[in-house]
Amino acid sequence: MTFMDGVIARAKPLWRAAADESFLREMGEGTLSRERFLDYIIQDSLYLRDYLRAFALAAAKARSLREMQVLCSVLGFVNDSENATRLQYLKDGGLTDADVERIPKKPACADYAAFLLEAAEKEEVPEILMAVMPCMLGYYDVFKTLLARYPAVLDGYYGPLVRDYTSAGYQDSCGRWTAFCNEVCEKLPAERKERLAALFEAASRQELYFWQMAGGKPGPHEAVVKKKPLVHCITNYVTVNDVANAVLACGGSPIMADDEAEVAEITGISDALVLNIGTLNARTVASMVKAGQTANRKGIPVVLDPVGAGASALRSRTAAELLAKVRFTVIRGNLSEIACLAGMGSAAHGVDVSASDLGNDPIAVGKAAAEKYRCVVAVTGARDIVTDGKRVASAGNGVPQMGQVTGTGCMLSGVVGAYAAANADAFEGTVAAVASMGLAGEMAWEAAKEKGTGSLRTGIIDGLSRLTDREIGGKGKISYEAWD
Repeated sequence: MTFMDGVIARAKPLWRAAADESFLREMGEGTLSRERFLDYIIQDSLYLRDYLRAFALAAAKARSLREMQVLCSVLGFVNDSENATRLQYLKDGGLTDADVERIPKKPACADYAAFLLEAAEKEEVPEILMAVMPCMLGYYDVFKTLLARYPAVLDGYYGPLVRDYTSAGYQDSCGRWTAFCNEVCEKLPAERKERLAALFEAASRQELYFWQMAGGKPGPHEAVVKKKPLVHCITNYVTVNDVANAVLACGGSPIMADDEAEVAEITGISDALVLNIGTLNARTVASMVKAGQTANRKGIPVVLDPVGAGASALRSRTAAELLAKVRFTVIRGNLSEIACLAGMGSAAHGVDVSASDLGNDPIAVGKAAAEKYRCVVAVTGARDIVTDGKRVASAGNGVPQMGQVTGTGCMLSGVVGAYAAANADAFEGTVAAVASMGLAGEMAWEAAKEKGTGSLRTGIIDGLSRLTDREIGGKGKISYEAWD
């Protein structure tokens, strides 16, 4: 397997997700409105300007005449091969390239362009290649899938675009560029190659966000900010204030009500419900069941944080009761807690992962729980795992010092509630939520190193309030396993 074989394999799930987006599906079916298509062409035209700038900056950093010649060839390729079709579609919409200059970029387009230019300005040629190549290679893969599903698309209005990106000439160009990337990267040290693969994956995620934008869907964080979901949290009194602030910081609106007399009413007006069993008593257990069943009737997503499940009979019994009486959208817990719920045994002591559970495979544990309860499961730890039983993603953001702050898991569960409320795909929403918490921890530790864990706690909330889809998509250390 070549270097690029491995890199492309890691990005394939993202390209597959892109091919399933509504914009491309409607294009293939011939039901996509020309107005929405023109909007895509406009944003693509704006993006291409920065795409070419990135190649120009890469050419300026070339280490040999050959590298310079190859990198410069893209400038002509885009101008000659891609430009004619794009300009015709603009003309059909009554626009010229000059008109496009006056139109602002949408958030996903601006984020992607900024990601490319940051790589081009700060990095070397191998890294720049990994940032720009998913656009070229991913387009071929996505449009090839589209054509295989909808062969008749070539006969319709969108046929010229599909033909451009599935032609033998374009395929040949992708093959030559893949070979060039192998030539540049194959002999680099393993640590650098891993970073390059992560960059390629991050760029592929930006591609996915772009396709989502084309279909009218905001990025996962932008969706939270736009919706400002009301998140009802029945949580533990140790961390209730931090949970509320975390939900606010990520763009949601928290409400905390745990009296049985009002939980149904409050849940009924909410966009998500988070149940946390951290400080249990008989009164709140009844409230949780009532709130959960109300959420189920109204189709409101429900998140379970089974704090300390397996550590006491009461906690294990309560978790079992909730899982028997309430359908959960997402379950978020550490390895010991999720192993307990999955029926795989647990040696939990308190609310932290037991050392004896560390030998369990978190992916296997997460999948077992997801399949058992037919929901998304997040197994959080040094590397977080998110799965719906079929799809699997891992997120590697965060710092060990977050473990010295009480309630980071509870805060994350509140954030997951906000993302689950705002994103139709609970799996992708949970992946973004988990990555955002890790990124906030990294930002907080960078600012709080000399101050201590109290400042780290505050900094996490600061970080959540400053995040955008650009950071999640570009800096989130998110990887996907291939699935059938």
